[in-house]
Amino acid sequence: MGLGELVLVATASENLRCLISRELVRNGFVPESADTAERALLSAGSGSYAVVVTDAHLPGCAGASLIHDLRARGIATPAVFLTETISTCLRETVAQFGATECLSGPDLSRLTLTIAQARRKLGHVE
Repeated sequence: MGLGELVLVATASENLRCLISRELVRNGFVPESADTAERALLSAGSGSYAVVVTDAHLPGCAGASLIHDLRARGIATPAVFLTETISTCLRETVAQFGATECLSGPDLSRLTLTIAQARRKLGHVE
């Protein structure tokens, strides 16, 4: 996994995009960034991403709504939803919106594992 695969990182926070991107590069991925929901939807429409990573904070719509919009457009790219804390209720809500996996907390050391889990859930083989 990794080995040059593209990952769309969609979050409004430049600091968070940098942290996520650094972790992805360290694990062999090629991150591309979007700082608004509109840009993320345009980018994700290409179908060239191995996974989309987003959080709750995006100008234009919430990250869960972004995932819902991707699914409504027939884009089945695995999606990882990042949040500071995750409750069962939030996990169920973002799953209903089409998120494949959730990752909580500021520790991104589990990001690659979470991406792998998300891809397996949708039948994307590594």
